[in-house]
Amino acid sequence: MYKITNFDTYLKVDISNITSAETLVEAIQAVFFRPDYFRSNDIWEFGNELVNLRFEDLDHLTDHILQIYPKNATRTRTALVTPPGLNEAFAKLWAATAHRLPYEVKLFTDFEVAELWINEVA
Repeated sequence: MYKITNFDTYLKVDISNITSAETLVEAIQAVFFRPDYFRSNDIWEFGNELVNLRFEDLDHLTDHILQIYPKNATRTRTALVTPPGLNEAFAKLWAATAHRLPYEVKLFTDFEVAELWINEVA
């Protein structure tokens, strides 16, 4: 399940009960196809529920993002916020493939720190 909230300077995606890679792809597509996504950095906050993904799903997620990423996007950052533990480990593994993306991805365990980073002027 996911919920997208539009703030003045970024989009926030709350993620919970991800039961498959397909569910996460659905959330990614919902964000990407928003008209404000082209210019809005985003924060993805994962809850305490364990994300149910396989290791091989992580690289496929990056490939999918590269396929559907808007060519005219001016956004520069995505923050992932996870509680310490297995979700954090999965986020770190995925971030290893995220270097191929046309924007910066950074991991956090504290939402306020992620929000400060997302709002920094690069």
